[in-house]
Amino acid sequence: MSLENTKQWAKDKDGLSAYVAIFLGMSPYAIQNFCTQLIEREVHTVLSKSDIDAWTKLYKKHRLLCKALYQYLQREDDNWILLQSKPIRLFSRIFLTGTLKQRQRLLRAMGTVTEEKGREYVKELNAAISSWLEDLAQDKPTKNITHESLPLEPVFLLKIYAFCWLEYGEHFTTIYRKARQGDFEAIEKLLRIDPLILHDKFIREHYTTAPEAISHLLQTAYNNPRKSILKVSQIKSSLCGFISAFFEHVGQQAVTPMQIRELFDSLARDLERKSIDEDLPDEYDAFRKAVKRYHKFWLPIITATLPRHS
Repeated sequence: MSLENTKQWAKDKDGLSAYVAIFLGMSPYAIQNFCTQLIEREVHTVLSKSDIDAWTKLYKKHRLLCKALYQYLQREDDNWILLQSKPIRLFSRIFLTGTLKQRQRLLRAMGTVTEEKGREYVKELNAAISSWLEDLAQDKPTKNITHESLPLEPVFLLKIYAFCWLEYGEHFTTIYRKARQGDFEAIEKLLRIDPLILHDKFIREHYTTAPEAISHLLQTAYNNPRKSILKVSQIKSSLCGFISAFFEHVGQQAVTPMQIRELFDSLARDLERKSIDEDLPDEYDAFRKAVKRYHKFWLPIITATLPRHS
């Protein structure tokens, strides 16, 4: 299966941003599949005590998530072609495991790369990603993924972070901070996606001392973790907002909602033999508003993670 329409879309776009956009555009069904399995398996009921201790540490030690993700991507059996590229390995390592100062130094160094070396890096990047995209486009059976085949950190990232982003439109750390300060609505939100949140002593204290009416709501949330399946349309809208924000902050030029829509339509033609992406809103104004809403959500996160170099 070719990706001719998608490659044509990327031709006049900023290289790195375009490939990030294509990767995200191809991932919604994989995200939905993984999240669905996590919901159905109820991970919190099968973890050992040592796993629970490691899991609850991730509430506060967010950098552990990035380090674990980088280590997972480097596993030899996965053979990630992107990490075979030297500049991408460096960028991935600093981006996922480095400090804020290291990221800033990396961005400054990128700004001093000679034109010749830059062309060499771009050629290497394009070759690696083109090969990777062709591999992704092949018709292969979907591999079922469970928490048993992954470290706890990637499972936590998807089950907790992704659910907060997609279900509540808030970053996990924002909801978590509110919950520790006694915000009962925030506690209820977290209980519905992760009953293990009660292992946090501050949240547990608020939970056990809540007024009777509120206590009933919290107990209901604890006993009835969310079962609904994330809609692909919801995931795609969030990713469209991310793409918009990523292009604005990282790319050489911004992309319009219409251009983002064209990307998803191109992927639909290449991968599904459909003329348009049927999961996104038909009305342009509705789509534009969705992109704008999620753009506002993602931009501060991207800005904090990838500061511009001066």
